[in-house]
Amino acid sequence: MDKRKKQFSLSRKMVIKSSSEIKQILKHGKLYRDKYFDVKFADSDKARVAFLVYKKVGNAVQRNKMKRIFREAYRLNKTRFENYKMLFIIKLFRDDFRYFLNKFKEII
Repeated sequence: MDKRKKQFSLSRKMVIKSSSEIKQILKHGKLYRDKYFDVKFADSDKARVAFLVYKKVGNAVQRNKMKRIFREAYRLNKTRFENYKMLFIIKLFRDDFRYFLNKFKEII
């Protein structure tokens, strides 16, 4: 994979799966709030990310769509978040990729 493609990829190593790591970010991280989502972030030596969606957000199809939208918005802006562990907590459904892409530019 060439350097340009790698710069914009979202590798499996970047995704947080450990519940203990998620709890640590929830407990010690800083908070950014929006009507549709919250972001908890903490300083880190390398970029790590997790996407959580409340069960009350529509049905499974809508929850998965929101995760896809957030993953893509993060992937396109990941160079801005290189030194952070981030936890995106999605609260409401909104099918508007550009809205979230612009909101990601306001974070941090």
